[in-house]
Amino acid sequence: MMKVAWLAPYNVLSILPDLAASRPSCAVHASSWIRNLALGLAARNDVELHIVTESPLVSGPVTVQKEGISFHILKSGIPFMRKAYPSVFPLDIMTCYAGNVRKLVNRVAGIKPDIVHSHGTEAAYSLAGVKSGFPCLVSMQGIMAAICKVSPSPHAWIVRKLERYEVSTARYFGCRTDFDHGFVRSINSSARIFQINEAVDRCYFNTDWELADTNSLLFVGSLCRRKGVEILLDAMAILRKDSGNIRLRLVGDGKPSYVDFLRERAANLGIVDCVEFMGFLPAEKIAELHKQSQIFVLPTEVDNSPNSLAEAMVTGLPIIASRVGGIPSMVRHNETAYLVGPRDSSDLADGIEFLLGNPAARSEMSRNARQVGRNDFCAANVVKQAMDAYHQILNAGKREQDERVER
Repeated sequence: MMKVAWLAPYNVLSILPDLAASRPSCAVHASSWIRNLALGLAARNDVELHIVTESPLVSGPVTVQKEGISFHILKSGIPFMRKAYPSVFPLDIMTCYAGNVRKLVNRVAGIKPDIVHSHGTEAAYSLAGVKSGFPCLVSMQGIMAAICKVSPSPHAWIVRKLERYEVSTARYFGCRTDFDHGFVRSINSSARIFQINEAVDRCYFNTDWELADTNSLLFVGSLCRRKGVEILLDAMAILRKDSGNIRLRLVGDGKPSYVDFLRERAANLGIVDCVEFMGFLPAEKIAELHKQSQIFVLPTEVDNSPNSLAEAMVTGLPIIASRVGGIPSMVRHNETAYLVGPRDSSDLADGIEFLLGNPAARSEMSRNARQVGRNDFCAANVVKQAMDAYHQILNAGKREQDERVER
């Protein structure tokens, strides 16, 4: 039996739903790709899975057994309060996550795993993983060095420096695209890299997109500037001049001030009646919107492997996305998606107009993307990738230990 400890963000409301009553307005990232892979690993009879995560919603450490997984929820945020540190004074980031890392490392030491798997370099998890003293696999998610270029801030630069330390120190990495693979190699030429894709929720595999004679667009993602929502609204204004019946649904949430800014921008562009802000929705509702839409649009300025794009591939919803980051590793232009330049509303509008006017092209892209997506993002295949990585890392450690004994 292999004992695996994950250090990862996790939707604690799926573990302790009663916490929602204490902070009903608290947004919790679903991290669905992490949950899908976790459930796949937990279903095996040769893995004992522990997930160590942080949340401001608990008052102290909580351990829960659920769905075949041991969850260890550690308190983060403001002490004695169920609140995260405010964005204007993120004490955890300003202290380089010193307190977070100490608690995470101590909990891992108590678990005594065979291997640690840290998810993401955007918070304390990978920093704790490389400091834990156990064999550690770091899964790359967003690349902070790239995000800082389009969304610079003092706090993001701190996390970027921590990311560089983590990547230069760790030995084993889980990557998804040429983009994160190249980033790791640029810092750590001796790193051993394993391909570990995202595991998409089953509800998308149960959904098949269908061609329809509607001009309906769908965006799914965080409503923040780097996701290119402003560019999408500008493209909508261009398209509205030629097609009065075009519709756009925006699924996702963001800072209230920025969402208000987007609403005001839509009003100023004269498109408020054809843009619907739907807020955060569960996976099942988003899958339904895939069937009701004709194009998935992702005009992001930087992304490694956006989960929403993988979901669209699985259902076969035709895709228009920016040619940035890891996206060209996930799709091929004019085969599985239509790629456009970033920050270019005219190019985006032209691409949307082309696909809406060519149902045959949409159908072909749908078939191609579905075939690729249902192989690459199937949970069973991703579980196999993760297990192969774990075994190779542990075997390498055993060989090194045997060589030390022989010397």
